[in-house]
Amino acid sequence: MRLLNILSKVKCTEFIDYFDSNYNYKDKQVVGSNIIHNSEVAMNLCYKLRPLLESNIDYKLEPHQAWIRKYVRGNVLDKHWDGKADVAFSIMLGQSDNQPNPLFIYYNDIPTEIVLDVGDGYFFEGGTIEHERPPIQSDYLYGMYLGYKKINKETTLI
Repeated sequence: MRLLNILSKVKCTEFIDYFDSNYNYKDKQVVGSNIIHNSEVAMNLCYKLRPLLESNIDYKLEPHQAWIRKYVRGNVLDKHWDGKADVAFSIMLGQSDNQPNPLFIYYNDIPTEIVLDVGDGYFFEGGTIEHERPPIQSDYLYGMYLGYKKINKETTLI
């Protein structure tokens, strides 16, 4: 599910500035990229966006993890399922140019190309649906990942 303008360009720049001015480190999943796992600012956004995301689905979410990653030209996110989160929300924070740097989501083993503009996000079941990012074409790309666990809605006998 694509959600447009989930973050303003100003807010995206604030997240990028936060990333650049804080301790980020080599990412083990995407060789050559840097990442900040579960920072307070990213986890706060995970909680803040939960009601909006829940309003579009039939189950509850528990914020589980969040990170900001800086990809550089040639970085690849290999095809995978998310190991610890059931659902994922990927947000484009910014990039060096306007080249498409798609995320491929494999619904029924068929790739769906997702290209996001700054501030847009894509919500999907990353724990069960494979996804990948081919080599980055831009000099750099900043993305935010928010991961949630599914919680079934409570049912009552009344």
